[in-house]
Amino acid sequence: MAAPNRTQFAILGFLSLGSMSGYDIKKLVEESTANFWSESFGQLYPALQKLSEGGLIEKQATISEGGRPRHIYSINDRGREALAAWQREPTAPPPVRIELLLKLFFGARCDRATNRRQLLAYREQMVSDLEHYRTIKERLRRGASGNAELPYWLFTLRFGEHDRAAHIAWCDETLAVLDELPDVGSEAGEEGNPPWQASTRTGT
Repeated sequence: MAAPNRTQFAILGFLSLGSMSGYDIKKLVEESTANFWSESFGQLYPALQKLSEGGLIEKQATISEGGRPRHIYSINDRGREALAAWQREPTAPPPVRIELLLKLFFGARCDRATNRRQLLAYREQMVSDLEHYRTIKERLRRGASGNAELPYWLFTLRFGEHDRAAHIAWCDETLAVLDELPDVGSEAGEEGNPPWQASTRTGT
């Protein structure tokens, strides 16, 4: 089969923790990796089907407590080998699409109050995220003490803490500089090529 996509690798990783249904995987994603890697049902079920067809996981039909059909998936040796091979591969750089930075890039054409409002709202979200990560960290330390997986889970949480703390510091720095700038709004800037742009291209 073709090399599994990243959703399929995420599934293999979760199934390496134990056998689960598609619903179980989605709930576990929401409770763990969703802060940095989320998956929708629309992504999970086609990926589970491909993994099953490719022989990397096993599917067992069961009946739920409510009497509805339910499938439980388990990783097999081929799936573990594929997961290990993926973990050894170079990691792709994360995509960067930050709407706040796009708005600030054109911020000279906007009034100061609007720029401040955008920054303060972003800072508030970063503070909320930081508190959330710290709550999760303490809950894990209490509930998973002695679990060999715990240090690795905490690595991801510490990344989130460092990331949000850095964003908060940047917001504070940017707000301080913004307050010193003239509030020129939409009249600012001159039309034409920005100074870092190469000479005007010609041709068809």
